[in-house]
Amino acid sequence: MRHMLIMFTIIVLFSSTGLFAQDAENIEEISTLTSRWDGGSDVAIIDNYAYVTSGETGLQILDISDPEHPTLAGCYTDTMGSMNSIIISGDYAYIGYANTWDRPSYLSVLDMSNRLTPEQISSRIFGGPLRNIHLLDDQLYISSRLVGEENIHCLAIIDISNRQDPVTLGEWESEGFINHFFVVNDEVYIARENDLVVLDISDLDNISIAYRYEQMGGTRLFVNNNTIYIIYDSILQIIDVSDPEEPQRVGESQVPGACSTTHYELIVSANFAYVSTRGSYCEGGGFSCFSVTDVSNPAEPELVGRLDLPQTPQCFIIIDERVIAAERGGLRIFRISDRNSPETLGHFSTAGSMTWIYSQGDFTYIIANFEGEKEPDINMLRIFDTSEPDAPMLVNIVEIYGRSAQVFDNRLYNYDQGIYFSQSFSVYDLSNLENIERIYNLPVYQPGTIYPIFIEEPFFYLAQERVLRIFDISDPDTLLQVGAYNNHWDQGRGTKDILVQEGIIYLT
Repeated sequence: MRHMLIMFTIIVLFSSTGLFAQDAENIEEISTLTSRWDGGSDVAIIDNYAYVTSGETGLQILDISDPEHPTLAGCYTDTMGSMNSIIISGDYAYIGYANTWDRPSYLSVLDMSNRLTPEQISSRIFGGPLRNIHLLDDQLYISSRLVGEENIHCLAIIDISNRQDPVTLGEWESEGFINHFFVVNDEVYIARENDLVVLDISDLDNISIAYRYEQMGGTRLFVNNNTIYIIYDSILQIIDVSDPEEPQRVGESQVPGACSTTHYELIVSANFAYVSTRGSYCEGGGFSCFSVTDVSNPAEPELVGRLDLPQTPQCFIIIDERVIAAERGGLRIFRISDRNSPETLGHFSTAGSMTWIYSQGDFTYIIANFEGEKEPDINMLRIFDTSEPDAPMLVNIVEIYGRSAQVFDNRLYNYDQGIYFSQSFSVYDLSNLENIERIYNLPVYQPGTIYPIFIEEPFFYLAQERVLRIFDISDPDTLLQVGAYNNHWDQGRGTKDILVQEGIIYLT
C-alpha cells in the first residue's frame, strides 16, 4: 500500500537580489512537521510514554499521562528504512525494520534512558523484512524472510546481553510463511498457513521440530499454559495440548470477519480473548474493529463485545483495564472495564489531509480533516507557534467545519459546511490562542458547496455555487450582508478562486 505523507514544511528564503532569478541555492528547508505517519504497526510502553513504529516516518513518542488526550511528545528517525516492530525492556528498545524486497532490513538497539531522545547503540542487517519480534530474558526471537528466497522464512534467536554486539545463537528455516510465533520456555509455537509447528530450542545448535499439527494452522496465536488460541478464517480455535502427542480442539467461536479478513493481533488475558480485525465485504466496503471473546469456558467460547473503529488497531497492549493500540496514523486507548461494551477513551491521529494554511506573525494556522478523528464534515484547526522555525510547537486544536478560512485583525472567518448540508458563516476570536471561541454564527440558507473566501477590509467575500455574497465585517459582533451577485452562468460548477482588487472582483 502506498502511504502519502502530508507535511507542513517551513522554508526560509534568504534575502538576495538574485533570489527570484531562479537561484535555488538560497532556499533551505529548516524544519518539517509530519502530519501523517507512514502507518502505525506496533506499540510499546515506558512510564507514561507510548512508542509507536510508523514505517518510514520513524518512532513516534506520545505522552499518555492523560489517556483521554494523548499528545505527541517527540519523534526518533533514522535512515535505515521502515520501522515495523518494537519491544522495550528496561532502558533499551529493540526495533525491527520491514523494508521492501530490494533493501536489507535491520534490527536496531536504542538506549531509552532519556525517554524523549532515544539513541542508537547498535544495529544488525537481516536479509528480509522483520515480521515478529519476541523478547525472553536476554534473547530476542525474530522471524524474517531469507535473502533471495521468497517462500523461505527464518526464525533467528539473538543474544542481546551485550547490546553493542548482538550475537546469533541459533536459526531455523521454515518452508513457508511464518504468520506468527509464540515462545514458551524451551519451545516456540509457530503458526503457518496449514499447520502449527512446535520447535524444541533447548539445544540452540540443533533446533528441531518437536510436534507438527496438521490442519491447525492460522494467522495469529497465543499460548497460555497448555492451551493454544489460534485464529484461522475468522474462527478462534482453542486447542488443549496438555498431552502434546494428542492435541484436542476443545472449542471454537466466530470472531468478526468478512469476504477478505486480516486479524492483526490476538491477546488472551483474564479469561478474555482480544482481537483486532480488518474485513472487506465481497460487494465492497469493509470494517475495522476490536472484539472481546469470553473464553472462561473453553468448550463454549462466546463473542461478548465489539467496538467498530475508523482505523484498524494493528497491535495493542493491555494494561490493567485499558488497551493501548497502534493504528495507521495514530494511537488509540480503549477502556475495557465492561467487556461487553469496550469504548474509546482517548485518540491521537495523523491520518488525513490538510486543506488550508495561513501564517501571521509568530503563528501558523492549519485546517485538516484527520481520518477517524471526528465526523467526516468536521475539520480541526491547528495553531502552531513558529517563532522558532526550527522547533515549531503546537499551541491549540479547535474543532470547526469547513475546509478553508481567512484571518484578519485577530479574527478567523470560516464558512461552515456542516452536517446534513446545514451551512453558516462563523467568526472565531483569536486574541487568546489558548482559548479560541466562536463569537458569531450566521446561517446561510443557500445550498451548495463553498469554495474560496476573500477579505478586503471592510468586506468579506463568500463564494457559493451560483452566488457571491458580500459581508461588512467592520463590526465582527454584528455581521451584515451588504450585497450579492447571482452567478447564473456558473451552471453549478462552482467558483474556484476570488481576487478583489481596486473595486473589481475577479472570479475563476
